[in-house]
Formats: sequence, structure tokens, C-alpha cells
Amino acid sequence: MFESYYIPLLMSYILLCIAFAIAHLCRNMPEINPLIWVTSAAPAADYKLILTFNDGSVKVFDFMPLIERYKVFAPLKNEAVFANFALDGWTVTWLDGQIDIAPEYLFSAGIAA
Repeated sequence: MFESYYIPLLMSYILLCIAFAIAHLCRNMPEINPLIWVTSAAPAADYKLILTFNDGSVKVFDFMPLIERYKVFAPLKNEAVFANFALDGWTVTWLDGQIDIAPEYLFSAGIAA
């Protein structure tokens, strides 16, 4: 069917097409976000925190939907517990680290302040 010297040419052509396709896909990929963490937090009304992130952005995060939906956050319904948060270098925590939440989630679901 093919002469034997056509096979290496065909393989080279296929590899070249694959390389161009990969380069095209990579050029059109969204930029990957760098690591994000909470640098400061301040309480706000109605189970909300005002959060500042390492990239300088400030967002307001409403914890009430999480408190109502997930048992792990139920202790935060107590206002004294909610107000007694701490930062662990990455995110907000409560009860000596027993309750925490991913900083990426806080960043993506938070509302710009």
C-alpha cells in the first residue's frame, strides 16, 4: 500500500499536527489562578465576614446558607462562636481549627466589596 519510506513521513506529519493542536489548545486555555488565601477577616452583620485575600481583593462572604445546609457548620449559628473566628495562615477557622473552609471557595463564592 505505502512504500516503506512514506511511513516515517506520515508519522512526522501526524506528530506535527498533534503538536500544533496542543499549542492551539494551550494558547486558548484560561489562565490558572495562583494560590489564594485569606490575609484578614472582619465580622459583618448576619453571619457575614469581610475577607481580604493575598491578591488584595476584598469580598463579603455570607455563611448563613452553609450554616443552614451543612451540619459541620451548625455550631456557627451561635453568634458567640461565629464571632470567635481565627486565621490559620490560609483561611478562617473556628473552635481551634475544628471548623474551617477552603479559601478558594470563599474567594470564588464571595461578593466583591
